[in-house]
Amino acid sequence: MRITRTWQFLLLCLPAVQSSGQVTPAGSLTALRARLDGSLADLSRIVIHENIVRYSACGHRVRRLDTVDTVVEVVDGVEQYAGIWKKGVAYAGIARIGGLWSFGELATLLRNTRDALAEGSFGLADGTPAIVPFTFPAGSHRWYATIASRVYWLEVQGRLSVDTSSGDVSRISWTSAPLPAGAGVDRIVWTVDFAPVQVAGQRFNLPSSAIYKVSRSSPAGASNDRSMVDWNVTTFSDYARYGSEASLVASR
Repeated sequence: MRITRTWQFLLLCLPAVQSSGQVTPAGSLTALRARLDGSLADLSRIVIHENIVRYSACGHRVRRLDTVDTVVEVVDGVEQYAGIWKKGVAYAGIARIGGLWSFGELATLLRNTRDALAEGSFGLADGTPAIVPFTFPAGSHRWYATIASRVYWLEVQGRLSVDTSSGDVSRISWTSAPLPAGAGVDRIVWTVDFAPVQVAGQRFNLPSSAIYKVSRSSPAGASNDRSMVDWNVTTFSDYARYGSEASLVASR
């Protein structure tokens, strides 16, 4: 029997990165923070369309559940939905669509990852991404999941990948520690990929896609022990400046 739950996953602030030690040659974390600041500044002037495809799997059976379209703009460093649609129906808020959803893939995750980077350096290797790890405990009350109206604070291992040829961020990934048994969730993985984007003739390094994945085990007393996974695949497109987005919103 399938158990239906309401999922919510939100972001708060992060503490300083726990460094794994200096490796040479190295890149400056101060310079990396400056690049993240630049991406945040770029996002504050851009409106983005999100196409979210939601999936569920039990064992080897995979189901495509539905598709959600949104238009998101960043106002004062915070994401705001200018429109949300599922199966042609408009919704007043993202929580109203039910099921698995997340919020903060754009500015919030980027800003909090920037804040997690302490002073220092990170290792570089030609031709391979540089990886900058960071962690924060559940007791710091930085990131939480709401499952069936109950809040669970998460312990998270983070990884920031840097393209060594350009110095741009290429990926940010957060992985939670296993949640308490009563949550019905084993682990949460959130990955956002970045890519160069042309907007109004200018180049920006912005989010291009994201995956939010929640892994679960069979409920207690179930006759089988099959893993269950729910995940959302988000594609970002239709990047536009403020003032040019009115036709996009009206056409959804």
